Amino acid sequence: LTPHVTILCDAPRGSGYANGTLNVNGLTTRFTLRYASPTLINMTISNDDDNNDNNGISTRGGVLATLIGTNFNSDPNLISVYVVNHNISSSSSSLIIPSSDSDSTWVPVLCINVSILTFDIMLSCLLPPGHGRKFIMVIVDGQASPPSSISFQFHPPIITHVS
Repeated sequence: LTPHVTILCDAPRGSGYANGTLNVNGLTTRFTLRYASPTLINMTISNDDDNNDNNGISTRGGVLATLIGTNFNSDPNLISVYVVNHNISSSSSSLIIPSSDSDSTWVPVLCINVSILTFDIMLSCLLPPGHGRKFIMVIVDGQASPPSSISFQFHPPIITHVS
């Protein structure tokens, strides 16, 4: 503690932004605390019936993905996991999700059934249907994970019959 300059305290667990009040000798000031953004470190995908060759996952979706990272919080209602067409190159950790597909190169698709496996560091979700290579982005309480190279591949199409 440095007199009249710095106050150190432990913040409660949380995510996003939190408003606080500091009262010293009857003088009150308000402040906003910004929690750290989520980060994505690794992802594993469970084997589905079509994933025996490790060449991708079924285009039907519904495959369980386990995400490992930091600052995921503990409330699945605050977490959105997006599958996007390419790696997000923005350095912003606060991202606005487009409401239409006006930018066809960046159409986010939500994973479903987000569950917390380990507080703050591990979650799971079911991947949506799709095709091609996709990247993962996690948004917790309005804060987006920074650009990541974490991706997965859907099975390429296979021609089984020509007539």
